Amino acid sequence: MVSVKRMSLEAGLYTLVETREDFLNVISHLQKFDLLGVDFEGEWNLHRYGLHLCLIQISDGEKTFIIDPLTVGDLGPFLDLLEDPAIEIISHGPQSDFVLMDYLFGRHPTNVFDTEKAGQLLGLSLIHISEPTRPLYIS
Repeated sequence: MVSVKRMSLEAGLYTLVETREDFLNVISHLQKFDLLGVDFEGEWNLHRYGLHLCLIQISDGEKTFIIDPLTVGDLGPFLDLLEDPAIEIISHGPQSDFVLMDYLFGRHPTNVFDTEKAGQLLGLSLIHISEPTRPLYIS
């Protein structure tokens, strides 16, 4: 069974990470960057009781990784990455992600830029994940 698969998306390629070895290699790769895009997908009592982390999406700007947190084992190295003050985490409306991190792990990211809040502060009328990525011209 191949553990790391390259799959196409509209925006490019991502790497699916499903084994401990691949997970640790990805974390080692990501530690070299000072800016990362991060998003979680979780279960919020919709299909089964409790809060559950179901998927981690993380990008270094060139490579995107989809991590299966149910198969890679202890997420400590990933959580350490999020708490490293030298690494800025870019996320869109990460409040629910933070609730999940706190509830499941008692951990808190330290250097976060929220694109949703930034859009609100700039007075953008539509605050959506695609909106802040459009060019913004301020005169």
